Amino acid sequence: MRSHTLNDDILVNILSFASLKTIPSMMQTCRVFYHEGPKVLLASGAAFGGLEQIPAFLRFILAEDGTRCRYLGQFHLLIEEEDDNEEGPVHQTVEMDTGIARSLVALFCHHDFPLLHTLALDPAEMLLTAIPGLSSALSTLPSVKVVNFRSAGPMTCKIIKGMRKLTDVRLAYSPFRWKALASQLHPLFVLEDSRNTLERLDVSFFDEPLPRSRYPQQFSQMRSLKLGWCSQLAIAPFAYAFPHLRRLTYEVMVDHDDLDTDEVIALHQQHRQEFSAYSTWRELEAASGRFFDLYVSGLACQINDVQVFMDPQQTFAMLHDFLNDVRPSKLYLRIPRHGIGVEASALPDLFRSQAGSRLRNLSLHIEFAQEEKDMDLGAAMGALRGALGTLHGLRSLELTFQCSAIPEIRLDVYTPSTLATCLAEEYLQQLDLVDFARSFLLAVPSLERVGVDLTGLRGRSREEVQVLEDGTVTTTINRW
Repeated sequence: MRSHTLNDDILVNILSFASLKTIPSMMQTCRVFYHEGPKVLLASGAAFGGLEQIPAFLRFILAEDGTRCRYLGQFHLLIEEEDDNEEGPVHQTVEMDTGIARSLVALFCHHDFPLLHTLALDPAEMLLTAIPGLSSALSTLPSVKVVNFRSAGPMTCKIIKGMRKLTDVRLAYSPFRWKALASQLHPLFVLEDSRNTLERLDVSFFDEPLPRSRYPQQFSQMRSLKLGWCSQLAIAPFAYAFPHLRRLTYEVMVDHDDLDTDEVIALHQQHRQEFSAYSTWRELEAASGRFFDLYVSGLACQINDVQVFMDPQQTFAMLHDFLNDVRPSKLYLRIPRHGIGVEASALPDLFRSQAGSRLRNLSLHIEFAQEEKDMDLGAAMGALRGALGTLHGLRSLELTFQCSAIPEIRLDVYTPSTLATCLAEEYLQQLDLVDFARSFLLAVPSLERVGVDLTGLRGRSREEVQVLEDGTVTTTINRW
């Protein structure tokens, strides 16, 4: 008589197509699903938003004589919501049930986790303080490659320092709490034992310098570095330690309103000297962030793809110096300051210099300032066309005009429609974007395509056009 029982391999294959929400119900239907289901669930990881969830997890993972521990892929213990303030995230004290704490430590001390590759704690330092023994237990995990620790401190860094296979690290320090121990907590020092495996590093809330005498041995696999909320942090130590870095990102950096222009330039020059003395970088694939942060960091190597966002406080002279040092072939530049069309001191002069010599792709996002309401925009664009005509390798040009600041919306006027028009606004209202794009194709013989995006202009819908060298035109109008 033919059996109607499916063999185990078919059942396991069926399980692989099930959703994680469905698997617990399937586990109640047969022996195979009961045994194989936890493997799928645990491989996707365990995440907790509160300590009250831990006991149920312990009962689940310790079933079948604890053999399920072998299949845990990720462990995320994220206890509290963040309270945002101007200084960054703040966490309150973590209250931990003693029984839960002991059980959690025992789990990691007495069972094997050969597949546990990702570990996340938030707030890391407070959790490790509230759970005695957890730091030692986690530091012995053999297969962890990815860590995400927020509100980190000395105990957190001790865990990282004991790991030798890390490839991806996100480390957010507790701001302002560990100044006295900063030299011991520097990410390059903490991660030194993973120098042969680390590929990606994301550091925030750390701005202490690293003396040259403390520079570590070089990291052979590092490719991507992201820095956030790091005030005036010199890039030289990282440029020495990561000789094969390809991508650099500055994200959500600290404001520097207390620095005047001379102080900013002095800081740039100091960090640039350090970079020139110790950097191993000759070329990066990409760098992005606020212009201030990239400028102050002291970067001075070729960067193929640069994305920068200027503030009104930075000058075109600073931008000229920076681009002259990095010589990009692809540039996205967002400019919220006036004076863009001044022939001798702004964009036209910039692109005629060595700074623009390698440009192949250029995207300019111009945010008109109130000071430009009466500028001769036609003459400014003519100067820009003339300057770009000297770039013999330029292939692609994107121009975005953000016009919401002209005319200025005053507090005593609820809608801009009652304000008088200005010269810049009148020019843009009458501008034929297709003809405008074609004028750049004619002025810059090497161009293959020009895109123009006009947005925020009173009385005119957002309009985007793209004109190709062969005459093809694409137009999009958004009436919202």
